[in-house]
Amino acid sequence: MKQILNKSAWSRRVFWFLAMGMVAVGIGAPNTGEYLQDRQSEYVQDRALDRISTVNMIMCFMSKLRADAFVNQGEYLALVDEIQCQSDKSRGETTSAGADSAINYVRVLINTTRASNTASQIIRGRLFFTGDGGEQTIFIYAEIQEAPSASSPNGRFNLSFEGYASSDLNTLQSKGMLVASGSEVTFYEQENDNGQGQQTTQLVLQQNGTNTGAGRVRIQGPNNNVDEAFSYSASHYLRGNAGSQSCFDRSRNNAEYSTWRYGVYTQTGSRYVLANPGFALTYTPTSGAFAGRQLWGFAGFYGVFFPEAALAALKADNSAVLARSDSNQTYNLVSANGKLNRLSRVSTTLGNVKGQGIRLFLPSMSGFQQVEVIWNGQQLQRVRSISHNQNGETSTPESGSLSATELRNNNMTVLQGYSPSLGGDVQITVPSTGEFDAATGVVYRVRTVVSPAVADSLNLICISQCPATGSALNDPSTVYQAVNGQQVNYSPVPINPGGGAAPPVQYSFSGGVMQQGGSAVDASSSNGLSNSQFRWGVYSGQMFLASDASSVRCDANGQANPTGTHYCGRQVANLDEVYQYETGPNTWNQYQGLVPVGSTTPITFDPPKKFNFVVSTSNTTLPANDPLIGSTVVLEYQGFGNLHGIPGTCVDPGTNEAVQCGPNTRYVPKFSIVDGTELVDGNTSYFVKYLDREVRFGRVAEATCTGAPNSLSLPLGLSLPSAPTNNVKTLVGSVGANPSSSLKPSVIHGVVQ
Repeated sequence: MKQILNKSAWSRRVFWFLAMGMVAVGIGAPNTGEYLQDRQSEYVQDRALDRISTVNMIMCFMSKLRADAFVNQGEYLALVDEIQCQSDKSRGETTSAGADSAINYVRVLINTTRASNTASQIIRGRLFFTGDGGEQTIFIYAEIQEAPSASSPNGRFNLSFEGYASSDLNTLQSKGMLVASGSEVTFYEQENDNGQGQQTTQLVLQQNGTNTGAGRVRIQGPNNNVDEAFSYSASHYLRGNAGSQSCFDRSRNNAEYSTWRYGVYTQTGSRYVLANPGFALTYTPTSGAFAGRQLWGFAGFYGVFFPEAALAALKADNSAVLARSDSNQTYNLVSANGKLNRLSRVSTTLGNVKGQGIRLFLPSMSGFQQVEVIWNGQQLQRVRSISHNQNGETSTPESGSLSATELRNNNMTVLQGYSPSLGGDVQITVPSTGEFDAATGVVYRVRTVVSPAVADSLNLICISQCPATGSALNDPSTVYQAVNGQQVNYSPVPINPGGGAAPPVQYSFSGGVMQQGGSAVDASSSNGLSNSQFRWGVYSGQMFLASDASSVRCDANGQANPTGTHYCGRQVANLDEVYQYETGPNTWNQYQGLVPVGSTTPITFDPPKKFNFVVSTSNTTLPANDPLIGSTVVLEYQGFGNLHGIPGTCVDPGTNEAVQCGPNTRYVPKFSIVDGTELVDGNTSYFVKYLDREVRFGRVAEATCTGAPNSLSLPLGLSLPSAPTNNVKTLVGSVGANPSSSLKPSVIHGVVQ
């Protein structure tokens, strides 16, 4: 499937990275070291590929094993991040920086051999997936016979796999194969659909010449039936089914890119490594569903990540000992079902965040609505209104701009919202006179995680978006409790309102979990939120220390007064430090920390390295008329391969065109950073290049494909492959059967250790 790239414009053969890996591209400065050596992966993202996500997953996993580096060196352990190998890697527009930092390592035990330089390379191994239903073992067997050539453009290889529950290696759950031979690639997968029936996926891709080919995908199952085909010429690509079809231009100049992973390098070309970064962990439970099985996770600035089911077992095991993968240091886990973040104030202006989407809660006839705005260089433009329901997020295009005069007439002195590109909470000051301009003040916050031991000593006051407690957190409509009759407050809030109105909420902490009147703010098992806008977690508004209350007081008109009878959001915005609490079912919504065995002090990790990145046409793929040009984006470097903070946008997976975000859309980074771009921190320069990125073809009129000179049609009658008959488990044999708990990973997501 990857080979439908236009070869005259795209020279690399991406299918062969099953064992050989990608060829490095020599670019810019620096001109030595890992900057030149590290591989880059570029691939076409298309709806036809989405239909066969298992193929993409297999190819990603195989490339990250680095089997080419361990031929005839015996059995070795590789860790592959399942999240990075998913087709849709982004978690969308969440407010949690930890969401995009989550890691889910899959353990892979591999042995690769080759009898001679003319013999096939053989890869045998087992992949261990950990899920809610327990652990699954995937046996893999691959033979790579030939590198790509004119007669065999994808090389010659065959890869087979079988899946079993690790607790029952006699009952087959899934099987499949991926084969390249001559000008044809085929894929077959058969799996049980969670007890609802059997689903079969079949693919055939035929390359008929240097720049022409065709293919077909068919899926048959109890809840999914698809029969779609595609064909391509030297310049165009046609995809569709018996009812509809779409035409795309294969030219690089008309394509869009989304980069998912970047490398950051020093001036000498070496990878930039944080002084105290995160590291891989291993844990072997002594009881429960995973007893005796070695589980792998990762600890870093945003917490401790294990597969969800394994983390639940870990939290329940008070005597659990975790071992660091690159040393003999051991740790105990400290956890809480919520997490408190300290938010430190950073001041900027609308001019510096030009073009970056900011979601605000604004007054409406029904109370409050969520509206996304951008500063377009002249006005605070309304982009879309956003609503949430059980099916996810929907949005409606908006027009016009926000009027500071109108907002002042509604007693609004500060606008509260959030922006993923600025790391979370954002506040915009409403000018006291006139309208918004480039110099209008904006505040965003740099977050650090507060340990439970420190949180337990704090008393916080909340005047906006104050989470409820107990069973109220299981209902999306009661997640936030009213303060003075409102869930979100912009007007001055009476400290003692009287008349039955609710006063500001005061919270304390116990074991790192926020409390109100002895009842916990704990949504870690709130199943009622799973299909709502709170599925990514429940977040409080900005809270302040009780000791800072006098700094937040004002009179009824919003004027600062240390003995005033109200609290004001504008005064909260001026505090150097405020707090935000989060809780929910996801790993990143909960505190997970490590304490060395024999100690009581949690270890600390370096926070992400932040770079103020000024967006331009020379350092990004954006056109000159994009409103982001000239904006300052805060990039966070969390370690090699993880550079976050680029604003997002949404595309229609059927047309590849930009659309408003909502159901059935893909959330992608809005731009890619150009290879060789310099990031500056003080007097130190660093350089960026992409590691993994997708390419989306530009859509054109259907007649461009079906008319002369392309004359493309859909090969809906193309023959599909049959089920494999080989016994993969027997071919793999004993490889990975008895992994040692002390075995260290030789490769972590494609990086040889």
